[in-house]
Amino acid sequence: MAEQFTLHGRTIDWGTVDIKMPGGTTAIGVKSISYNDELEKSPVYGKGRTPIAYGVGNHKAQGSLSMLRQHADEFEDALLATSDEEGVLMHKPFTMTVNYANSDQPIRTDILRKCAITKRDYQGKQGDTELAVSYDFQILGGIWRNKKKPA
Repeated sequence: MAEQFTLHGRTIDWGTVDIKMPGGTTAIGVKSISYNDELEKSPVYGKGRTPIAYGVGNHKAQGSLSMLRQHADEFEDALLATSDEEGVLMHKPFTMTVNYANSDQPIRTDILRKCAITKRDYQGKQGDTELAVSYDFQILGGIWRNKKKPA
């Protein structure tokens, strides 16, 4: 018997992603965003060779963002306008919001709370038609997904 294939509609794609930067502005020139979190879990041993329980350690969240150079300049100017710090690597933590959905689905929201930039990387080479800047950041306040706190 042949398998049936059911089409569920359009999937979430890059065109459905909306990233809000500090100050509530929509990030136009973002090429990519990636973020993740983890919670340490370690086996606890007693008698025998197999774990009898597990212990929970620290929660850690981090991310990266790549954007076109001209938009990176605007992003950094906006950050520095809200701080007395002299550079983005010293800037106080800020919040980024990532919304995504299709027209037939509810909007999903990931809130990246207390993002602190740890690395900035400029990229470009001969033949490039665009220049980009990448940022690595720690997410000190966790990733809140649809108003649910992390870990």
